[in-house]
Amino acid sequence: NGTEWKNMASSTWWEIIYDANDSVISNAHYKWNTSRQEWAGTGSRYVYEYDANGNLTLSQKDIWSSNKWTGSTKNEWEYNEDGKIVQTSVWSWDKSKRKWKGISKNEYAYLADGTQTMSAMYTWNTSKWKWEGVTKSETIYDENGNVIGHEKGYYLDGKHSQYAMLFDDTNALFKKNPIDNRRFIEYIESCCNDYLD
Repeated sequence: NGTEWKNMASSTWWEIIYDANDSVISNAHYKWNTSRQEWAGTGSRYVYEYDANGNLTLSQKDIWSSNKWTGSTKNEWEYNEDGKIVQTSVWSWDKSKRKWKGISKNEYAYLADGTQTMSAMYTWNTSKWKWEGVTKSETIYDENGNVIGHEKGYYLDGKHSQYAMLFDDTNALFKKNPIDNRRFIEYIESCCNDYLD
């Protein structure tokens, strides 16, 4: 661990903090407050976190408020055991509720060889204070690893898909059916099974 101070001018400083792996975990700018006779944050501070493999898991921007650094926005990443990103999310600090509020989230899935098979997008429901699905896209493979179709779903009321679309391996639309939320799972199963047969 270590801290590096860089004198940018007679009254301003950059503070850079490193972890044991020499990765930057904090980068902040300070300016001398002559009236208070002390250093005060100015501009922004950036805070970073990493997992055991050195992958970036957090990038947070703080602002100086009431004589201290306060959260403003942050990005988070999650990885699988192969180092592939399985989730990304963007957050902003809600001053009135004094907690983080979601902005957007994406999820991903992969085959054993690292090929991406699924992506899903979420948005934040401020009234329920939770993530809700927007869209989901998945590539369908046969037992030999060949692409046989693409499935796309669109969520309704943050629950299940309003309708699902199935494409063949040339990305041509094969099926498109409106569905009831309560029958979403049954529809997807029957849709795919009919196509595979």
